[in-house]
Amino acid sequence: MDTDTAPLECEQRASRLAAQVELLAEPYRRNAIAWLESCAAQPLEDLDGGLARFLADIHPDMREVTASNLEMVLDGALRHFGKRPSIG
Repeated sequence: MDTDTAPLECEQRASRLAAQVELLAEPYRRNAIAWLESCAAQPLEDLDGGLARFLADIHPDMREVTASNLEMVLDGALRHFGKRPSIG
């Protein structure tokens, strides 16, 4: 990620992470937000914006690793705790 495209790429990555969180059933959604807040060391009242700022603030060498690890954990959470469609 070069510095010219970093803000846009951080926003796009943050949007994907926030979408993953929104697909989690409660209470796992709230737990994921609390976990992300602990990673960011700040409240994430606006999940998209807060995650974008968090990713933008990380050193570029660590940004991709951090974002990939966050996605990996949220993918696992979705497999186990994602919202299930209602039957009926």
